[in-house]
Amino acid sequence: MAHFLGIDAGTSGIKAVIIDEDGRIEGVGYSECGLITPRPGWAEQDPNDWWRACREAVLGAVTKSGLGKKIHSVGFSGQMQGSALLDKNMEPIGNCLLWLDQRSNEEVEEINGMISPAQSLGITSNMCLNSFWA
Repeated sequence: MAHFLGIDAGTSGIKAVIIDEDGRIEGVGYSECGLITPRPGWAEQDPNDWWRACREAVLGAVTKSGLGKKIHSVGFSGQMQGSALLDKNMEPIGNCLLWLDQRSNEEVEEINGMISPAQSLGITSNMCLNSFWA
């Protein structure tokens, strides 16, 4: 029987689940990720914390299932609209600004004053919102 590992990187933590081909859950793991809020309205995470939490969540699911060497495939989903910038050695150069970070309020207001929501949608396929800061 085939077994599959699913990993979901959410804002608050990383979840891992191992299921069989009939959809039965064989093992689950979870590890929290810290939210960094250096100022009101700011929301960041340390990308290295994602890797730690992923390892812990997967280890938890594998340990509970006992199926670590029988995983046929891995599926992954991640949180939205965050950018982790890397140096030439592929190491994070700082924290990732998360989708819920609000520090770009002034820029959003300025852009929304220059073009209509319909124009923004036509140009970028998105509304001009704080969560699309990049």
